[in-house]
Amino acid sequence: MNTSPRKIKFAILGFRPTRFGIRGFATPTEDGGWEPIPGVEFTASADLSEDACRDSRERFGFKRTYTDYRELLRKETLDAVLITLPTFMHKQATLDCLAAGVHVLCEKPPANDYEEILEVAEAVEKSDKQYMFVRQSRFGAAAQATRKLVVSGKLGTVYAGETKWVRTRGIQVRGDSWRTDRSKGGGVLIDLGIHGLDLLWYCMGNPRPVEVSASETSAFKQYAPDPSVYTADDNFNFWIRFENDAVIQGTFAFGMNQVGPKGPKKPELDHSDDWQVNKIFGTDGGIDIGGGKIVEGPSDSYTVSDLEVDPALVGINPMITQAKHFVECVQQNKKPQNTIEQAVELMKMLGSLSESARTKRAIRLDNI
Repeated sequence: MNTSPRKIKFAILGFRPTRFGIRGFATPTEDGGWEPIPGVEFTASADLSEDACRDSRERFGFKRTYTDYRELLRKETLDAVLITLPTFMHKQATLDCLAAGVHVLCEKPPANDYEEILEVAEAVEKSDKQYMFVRQSRFGAAAQATRKLVVSGKLGTVYAGETKWVRTRGIQVRGDSWRTDRSKGGGVLIDLGIHGLDLLWYCMGNPRPVEVSASETSAFKQYAPDPSVYTADDNFNFWIRFENDAVIQGTFAFGMNQVGPKGPKKPELDHSDDWQVNKIFGTDGGIDIGGGKIVEGPSDSYTVSDLEVDPALVGINPMITQAKHFVECVQQNKKPQNTIEQAVELMKMLGSLSESARTKRAIRLDNI
């Protein structure tokens, strides 16, 4: 007798596969093709591009395709959807999917701003469906190990975190890109900043934020095709204080006149022009998440060692782990790790940071 859970009927709205497949829902086969992860049936896809629709059918095996996601929702009987549409469409697509009675996994950021995510949260509360937002870095082996150590008290009192994602000399803004259009969810904070901020916040146990301060600069307009429509930030610095008095400080840049330490992305260089830093500091120890190292012990004989991680997660793309978690939540109707409540708090932080940078003042979050 087959006791395995039934396959969920799955659709993707906005078809943009990468070398990693479809946000972890497809894995490569030995013959160079792709197949769904266990428990998933590729039922339908929607994209404005006919070429993308054809690709979803021929390369990934989606049964039916549409150029309008609303038509897909009307005609298909689905269990779950993955929304990878442009940021400014995330809110409405999520509301439409929930109204259609479908579980939702939405690409980051979960909405364009704080007001929008409040609408989503209200719809989720009224729905009997699961909602989850994409935050794949949470599912990495080092991140999972770090959170467990923090929650267990291994690091003592965690009082600070540091996060950076820096790209050198305006590399990312030299073309006509949505990343430089604030109205479409552009800007380095919402594009890169969300990764490091959310990773540290999650690893620190998701403490409640109470105050933020930030500054932003558009330093590389001169590289844009039309500087007059370059409305988003490309350099962002921030500081967040939490209810437990811990802080996170961060720097994010689409372009910065700085180089990083030699890294694996471009081994031919003696420096990096694209690098990340994610570290957590406690009274009894600290962790370099990206480097997979932990420092601990007394000041006169401290040790630095490899972070002990779950072997089952080593070498697995966090996107795949995240996708499998979402499928499990749909099949078992259980609340996901990345909750709507956390999505609301995350968008509150991001929105308040943008407001702080715009008004050039610190902002209290207590009454927001």
